[in-house]
Amino acid sequence: MTLQLSSDELTITVWDSSTENPAAKKADPRRIGGHGLHLVHTVSDRVVVALRETGKRITAHLPLTPNQGTTSPGRMALSG
Repeated sequence: MTLQLSSDELTITVWDSSTENPAAKKADPRRIGGHGLHLVHTVSDRVVVALRETGKRITAHLPLTPNQGTTSPGRMALSG
């Protein structure tokens, strides 16, 4: 995991070895697990997924100032 801080956003990047494209699931209080990406989208302005041969890199951009981000859950972009 890497963290980058600028004057207007915090960028968090994580890697994993799964080549499966991540998908945010709707909140379900009866489900155990599977809530992480939904939470990331809730607090992020933008989420970028870069698929690689050996896995993927996911970067979340979290705004530091009120009303800077979108009012809906964060957008997800795929990158090659």
